[in-house]
Amino acid sequence: MRNNFQQAKEWVLKDEHVTSLPGLDRVWDSLDCAAMPQGLDYYLLDCGVCFTVGTTAQWLDLVTGTQFPVEQRERLRDMGVELVISGLELFRRRRIKADPEWHRYGSEWSNRCNRVRKRALDLAEPRMQSRLLVETA
Repeated sequence: MRNNFQQAKEWVLKDEHVTSLPGLDRVWDSLDCAAMPQGLDYYLLDCGVCFTVGTTAQWLDLVTGTQFPVEQRERLRDMGVELVISGLELFRRRRIKADPEWHRYGSEWSNRCNRVRKRALDLAEPRMQSRLLVETA
């Protein structure tokens, strides 16, 4: 959803400690964040900024088990935002822990992972709550 872009952009800029980041729109568009469920769109944007669009797209392919957009959307819907974010987070944490600078920046990087996950799940929560109401009805 494009309406989440502004909030996602503000959070990424804050975590990057900058006031602007050229190409942020391109990262959003390249990962097709506007078509992603709320919360996952922000999580993907942050991963794209930290690890490149290609790496993030590859992680999403691995988590969903497909590279085909139509199948991927179906699997995202079936899996749910929380499970997809958990899968992406596994790859993200594995990557940062393998970085030679882990000993120097590890706590900062881990804190960012925690913040991004919490924000993403908070964005997704209203949708998750309505989904639970529909399933129990």
